Amino acid sequence: MAPESFNVQPNRFLLRIYTRSYGLIEIVNTQFEGIGKISERNEPFNTFAHQVHLLAHAANPSIRFLRGTNWLNYIFSLLMTAVIGLIVVLLGIYFLMAGAFIIALVKLLILPFFTPLLFRYLKNNKPGSYDPLQIPEQLLPKKQPSE
Repeated sequence: MAPESFNVQPNRFLLRIYTRSYGLIEIVNTQFEGIGKISERNEPFNTFAHQVHLLAHAANPSIRFLRGTNWLNYIFSLLMTAVIGLIVVLLGIYFLMAGAFIIALVKLLILPFFTPLLFRYLKNNKPGSYDPLQIPEQLLPKKQPSE
């Protein structure tokens, strides 16, 4: 299970179930209702996720419950973060030295916007396992006030 945040859907959560019979099953907490209209189904998603965990654990206590992405993807994300960060900084320095202050300023203004998003992605997608009887709260969507 892992949060899958996008700018369009910042509160999208995904539950992946790998089975021998049916292969990969993906369940999300959102529903597409039309262009630009995506609703969240947090309460039913949370209930379903808890029930799946309880039943799967009861059926086979040796099942592994994994969070985040796999290590290869995570390391690749870390490397890409470092490379892109270095490129942005070097381009900013280059544009400052070349006298293109506006372009350098734009690059510097982009950093504070994307940096928290990037670190949240890295934190939420760090690979690991968890206890199915105590699902970490960051793996489940927060209950909406109207629910």
